[in-house]
Amino acid sequence: EPGQFQEVDIILLLQRIFSPEQIYHAPRRVNDGEEICDVLVITDEFCLVVQAKDSPNTETMLTKSLERKRAKAKSQLHEGCNQIAGAIGYFRRVRPLRFTIDDREQKIDMGHRDILSLVVVRERFDYDFMDYSTRLMALHQKIDLLCLGVGYGELIELCTYCEGPDGLRSAYMQLFYDALNTGV
Repeated sequence: EPGQFQEVDIILLLQRIFSPEQIYHAPRRVNDGEEICDVLVITDEFCLVVQAKDSPNTETMLTKSLERKRAKAKSQLHEGCNQIAGAIGYFRRVRPLRFTIDDREQKIDMGHRDILSLVVVRERFDYDFMDYSTRLMALHQKIDLLCLGVGYGELIELCTYCEGPDGLRSAYMQLFYDALNTGV
């Protein structure tokens, strides 16, 4: 299910790679309490900003045509990219990074950390990789940072087969730079 259930599921997947104290669920901006992103992971080397998009598991949703599911995946990726751009804008304005978790303020000097972003959608369709690529490349140009969009199944694979934070970071970089080189 979308929302908190999906976010907690993503956190449990990320705990295969990261320690729980590195993962923040739904951090909020200190100035207005708005959510920065769904999940934030901060290691000594990098920061991973995760925005998750999903649809409810209703009979109506599950029986939609393939064309409607493809359109939904594209719109979710687009919405997630917009939210990532907003989160990155906050990261750039607020130094050191400040956010609240459970009404407690956290302050982290982002200093030398790389910032990676990840939009997770329910599913991606091979037919639409050019559309996804166009949107992700536009986000990359806008924020001038690395960004990937993955389906939920791909996230499971990354969290299962990457060994530790360095393994995930390496796979992430390989996927991103391959996309830059090929355009897809």
